Amino acid sequence: MPCTAGRCGLVCGGQAVPTEFAGHCKTGEESVPTEGGYNCNDCAPGDLIANPSTNDYGISGHLVSALEYDVTALYECDSARIDVTDGLVVESAVSTDMAYLLGLRNGDKFVEVNGIPLGDPLEAFAAYVELWLNQAETSYTLKVQRGTGFVYLTYGIIFTSP
Repeated sequence: MPCTAGRCGLVCGGQAVPTEFAGHCKTGEESVPTEGGYNCNDCAPGDLIANPSTNDYGISGHLVSALEYDVTALYECDSARIDVTDGLVVESAVSTDMAYLLGLRNGDKFVEVNGIPLGDPLEAFAAYVELWLNQAETSYTLKVQRGTGFVYLTYGIIFTSP
């Protein structure tokens, strides 16, 4: 069910973002707090994901921006976790979690994104800095190991005007 008035906070450029993701949105050089809370019964993270039935996904840029500054809601409202014991491995994902809606499954091991290795948290952070902050990339191909094979998931970050 999409976000509707009364169910979602308006954050990040006036775009409807689920209330549980209301945290901090960057405006210019300042981080501006927004009201909200972590009422996980209101909106699901998947409300801002397009095409959740293919391996080609659209993700709200405003959701990405909100999560960039406060991931607490994702941690509080989703059961999916990334185990870092032996690489970056998805665990505890259920069908309503953002990771699951983005095509990831339990046991998936991150290999690379846009050709940049994702073997550990430091490599993942380096990929974030290079692709998102330095290149302002909005198209991503994530390679994950699933069982004995590989799966390629593509993501596009979509920004819309308020």
